[in-house]
Amino acid sequence: MGIKNLPNNTYVPIVKTLEDAKKYMECSPIQYVEAVKGATLLLLGSDDIRVPMSQGMAYYRALLAAGKIAEVRLYKDCHPLQKVPSRFDSTLHTVLWFAKYLKK
Repeated sequence: MGIKNLPNNTYVPIVKTLEDAKKYMECSPIQYVEAVKGATLLLLGSDDIRVPMSQGMAYYRALLAAGKIAEVRLYKDCHPLQKVPSRFDSTLHTVLWFAKYLKK
């Protein structure tokens, strides 16, 4: 099992056997959503070619379905968030998130 970084920076899991698929699934955060203890803020770029926005949204929906605190912010940007408005907004909301959920 491995990950290949393609020329367009897309990461594709290389799964050759059933055992590889099992290892890949064991590494997926969505498998452990019930164990999440803290509030989760997801910052997703619609143009992200490394982690499709659909995966982030699936994780967000799984968190909500498990009764976890979660919020998602969507940006017309890539991975990492690079555009100035995206960086400004994501930084602002990250600071607000920590101010709200960090214990004093």
